[in-house]
Amino acid sequence: MVLNFWATWCGPCRAEAPQLQALWQKYKDRGVVFVGIDQADTTESALSYLKEYKIDYPNGPDNGIVAAYRIQGLPTTMIINRDGVITDSILSPIDPRNLEDRLEAQLSR
Repeated sequence: MVLNFWATWCGPCRAEAPQLQALWQKYKDRGVVFVGIDQADTTESALSYLKEYKIDYPNGPDNGIVAAYRIQGLPTTMIINRDGVITDSILSPIDPRNLEDRLEAQLSR
């Protein structure tokens, strides 16, 4: 699973949104699930953002998830294995190639 924390007011989140959508399209048929968690936005703003970037992987509001994962800044992306263990974290905007390399490493295990 790729778990991405984002917000509409976060410029780097906006920059990586199309890249995350493209990677979701590439990896969804290989069993990789992408989930987005929106922090501190109105429902209207969040839905507008998802529409703007044509994001179709599951997304939802924070509702305490940011605190549970102790997220310190946005964007933050985590890779979680099939056992529910966080195996990797990216505490900055993603580099698509780097995230692909990390996903390939997980898939080869």
